Amino acid sequence: MQRPRVLKGQSLIEIMLAITVFLFGVVTIGGLYLDANVSQRKSLERAKANALAEEGIEAIRSMRDRSFTLVTTGTHGLLISDGSWTFSSTSDTQEGFRRTVLVSAPDTNTRYVTSTVSWLFSPSRTETVVSTAIITDWRRVSPATWADPE
Repeated sequence: MQRPRVLKGQSLIEIMLAITVFLFGVVTIGGLYLDANVSQRKSLERAKANALAEEGIEAIRSMRDRSFTLVTTGTHGLLISDGSWTFSSTSDTQEGFRRTVLVSAPDTNTRYVTSTVSWLFSPSRTETVVSTAIITDWRRVSPATWADPE
């Protein structure tokens, strides 16, 4: 009777292959976990930046409703003084987010407003969100004077 031939080292190769497959899976899952955390952080920060940009537009509308003359052209920051929005220097910063509001005037009764919010996402990466609006002196401009969009 012949003895079965024993292949030495075959078990070692199978173990090494199993460990390699296992490590590849662990590294892949770890990478996915880290990427999900970065995506979640970016999403939360972008939502906050969008809210600040829209708040900038709403602040200008509030100033317009008080008096259209308050909406002066230039680059501004915003702050609340005595319960009302006012302009401050060239930008304002809140929790690491820098907001700049640019106001331009194509005519005496219209203002183009661009609210830009930027923040440092990582040491080498700055993110930016922009919101725009056209503001009119609704007390002086009536729909009858609007240009026909045809």
